Amino acid sequence: MASPTYMQKQTDINVKMREILVDWLIEVHIKFKLQPETLFLTVNLIDRFLERRAVSRTKLQLVGCAAMLIAAKYEEIYAPEVRDFVYISDQAYNRDQILAMEGIMLNCLGFFITAPTCLRFAERLFRVGKVSPETENYIRYLMELTMQDSKFLRYRPSEIAAAATYLGMKTTGHQWDATVEHHSNYSRQKMNDVLVDLQELAARDPPKYRAVRKKYANKKYCEVCFFVVFCCHRFARFRRSPCASLTKLHKTTLAKNEIQSKPIRPTLPLSYVVLFVLHARVITRKVIYSS
Repeated sequence: MASPTYMQKQTDINVKMREILVDWLIEVHIKFKLQPETLFLTVNLIDRFLERRAVSRTKLQLVGCAAMLIAAKYEEIYAPEVRDFVYISDQAYNRDQILAMEGIMLNCLGFFITAPTCLRFAERLFRVGKVSPETENYIRYLMELTMQDSKFLRYRPSEIAAAATYLGMKTTGHQWDATVEHHSNYSRQKMNDVLVDLQELAARDPPKYRAVRKKYANKKYCEVCFFVVFCCHRFARFRRSPCASLTKLHKTTLAKNEIQSKPIRPTLPLSYVVLFVLHARVITRKVIYSS
């Protein structure tokens, strides 16, 4: 696992550039129709490499291409060829540059490619919890969202998988029981911090870098990006909209370590209000005519 503060060592790139790179790689992953494991391994290789070596911004996309090439060779039966990456990068890099970067990355990482990803932990929880395809897609959606946000580097892959499974099961109406908790090895209290960050991320509606959201807006994935995220702090649901972000709500009403629940005042539907006004007018007219 890469250190969550490794980007501070980089002099020419920053967290925003990493987010743009991962967003582009998700689109490339969809274009090549690769396995989900390839995408998670690609991001893991990039973070581990950038932790060990400084990279200029002109070479960052090259690092992404080389990382996906390595991950595809490792995970796929039929991996994309080097010329495919030359084409997909709009010929920004040639064949020799991609192969050279592949060798540099492998030597820098000591040829240690295998890494635990949250997808593997989540797959076990899928079988234990016996979740529906809709719930499984929503959990995958939450985990893929975390790849773009460097904040989640401080959490273990198993912790992200457990939190995504918990939030996904609660959102889709499944029960997080003792069996799932036992196999995840995380209780509700242990997941408090990661759940808050995951809720904020899922409720966010960014104007740019929406590759994951566009992907899971497809009917193939049950359109899970439109689900209303479950809020495990107040046991209520918050609607995803650009006008009311959950990040702003946390500053005013929620805290990570302290939950302050306030009763929500019920509101009447508009139709009831209209009927009440009309009924009041009829009664008023009867009183006037009778007098």
